Amino acid sequence: MTLRLKVHHWPSRLAVGAIVLDSGLTKRTADEQAAARLHLFASNAYPLIKRLDARTFTKLLSYGRPRSVRRCYCRSCPPALPEWL
Repeated sequence: MTLRLKVHHWPSRLAVGAIVLDSGLTKRTADEQAAARLHLFASNAYPLIKRLDARTFTKLLSYGRPRSVRRCYCRSCPPALPEWL
């Protein structure tokens, strides 16, 4: 099974990629209160995250978001992937 990237898939991939990229870039400049809030949300879902400092967690999260955007444009990804992000 080959996954071909069709032209009509690009608008959805670009839109989702822009949203996720913006989310990641705004997390890089998050203040202490926003970082603490993100850390609290994540640590409630995944208790292992409580070991990390709030700023460290937000920094790691901001670096991971652009990597997920890159997956949206990867040729081997199915077109439905942006719906899963």
